[in-house]
Amino acid sequence: MKTKFPFGQFNSPTHKIWKQDRLRRHRVPLSEAWRGCVGLAMLWRNVDADFECHGDQLFYKNDNLVWACMRDVPAGHFPSMFSMNRRAVLYSSLATASLRHGLPHIDFSAPTRFSWDLGFMPYGQAIRGKNGHTVAQLAAGDTLNSDDFPREFALLARLTADMTRFAAIEMDGNHRPVRAIWSRMVGKYFSTAMQIRAAQESFPTPYLGFTSSEAAQLYWLATNYSPTLPTAYRCPSCLSLVQMVRLRACPSSVSQANGRFLARP
Repeated sequence: MKTKFPFGQFNSPTHKIWKQDRLRRHRVPLSEAWRGCVGLAMLWRNVDADFECHGDQLFYKNDNLVWACMRDVPAGHFPSMFSMNRRAVLYSSLATASLRHGLPHIDFSAPTRFSWDLGFMPYGQAIRGKNGHTVAQLAAGDTLNSDDFPREFALLARLTADMTRFAAIEMDGNHRPVRAIWSRMVGKYFSTAMQIRAAQESFPTPYLGFTSSEAAQLYWLATNYSPTLPTAYRCPSCLSLVQMVRLRACPSSVSQANGRFLARP
């Protein structure tokens, strides 16, 4: 049987994960292609980069983390591109978190070339025949080049497989399948059903860091009331709320130690 280019030329372990997931996704009608979730994953740029220890936790700089997001786009949303418009698109993109209004912000809608459609099989260089000649074709554009981005390919291949698994076996609060059609068509390929978990149970907790040179400004913000500022702060360790009036009443409770902005107990 003749295989569609370039499926037959690539059979690495990661390509096998992608192909298996594709076969399962294609068992579901196109009108039900949405899997009922958004995939989110994190990739280290360099696991050996400088970090700081605090108890049993390691703190890395923000620019050492790359976030990946995958969302299912139903068919018909790309009218100018026939190959993408006729099927569901597995739109995947990378982003780095930024600080906005004092909170980490990940903007996957920002224009970037680091975005691909995982509906197209990722590959690096493939050989194909054209007009009686053999030519090499490089993956580019919306097709992820697995030679240039091997770690990203490995991450996204597992992410789409996990999204398919979610659609097939996850149950809602009433113990009913999140996506009934997926449960019927694909559920037999997975183990027993699982309950939906709250996002905060698996999402990493961001901690904001400040240098000692910013201590004076932080103390002013924490001890001077303004209608535009919060009246309480949440402790990142115990999650309890500390009313700002307590800091204003005891200014001596705040000091600098070891180059950090700390509060004495």
